[in-house]
Amino acid sequence: RARDVTGVQTCALPILMNTKEGTSTQLKYRTGCLMPSELRQALLYWVKTVQQKEFDRILLLLGTSTALPPGVAALSPFLDPDGFLRVGGRLTESDLDFNRCHLLLLPQKHRLTDLIIEDTHLALLHGGAQLMMASLRSDFWVINMRKAIRRCTYKCITCTRHRAVTLGVVPTVWTTVARSLSRRGRERSEEHTSEL
Repeated sequence: RARDVTGVQTCALPILMNTKEGTSTQLKYRTGCLMPSELRQALLYWVKTVQQKEFDRILLLLGTSTALPPGVAALSPFLDPDGFLRVGGRLTESDLDFNRCHLLLLPQKHRLTDLIIEDTHLALLHGGAQLMMASLRSDFWVINMRKAIRRCTYKCITCTRHRAVTLGVVPTVWTTVARSLSRRGRERSEEHTSEL
């Protein structure tokens, strides 16, 4: 799940940062519960890493006057000051928060996207596609979101059980042994006599 990944990442991030800076002798170990801000920071770290890997071509084209691919150009993507690829749009002048107006762009087929969708699916108690899309769109814009949600929910065992169609009780007429057309003929003759 996404929470597990970000939890591990949050615990390991200070150690990784200390080793990158060359101050591995001064490792700072933290104990206690993880703070929501730390989990959010770890999630944003992974989102930025995925964006740099999956949207590398788009990131190169943003700085030039070259046209973007048609599916992404309609979203009018841009880089924010922190280096995240975000969705543009008509809400730039609204009173909404910057993160609500300009959502983080995620690819359809990536493990992080699947983890975020699965986490949202479980948090919403196996909610439907519309509910999940509304919840995910508070932070992320997934390309072809409905397909990504459908792909992840079809893996859910609980949802598969609820999708199963149970057939009703079979009428006794269908299961009793009789000569062919004997009952059918009587039913039809009774229908015609009742009409007269």
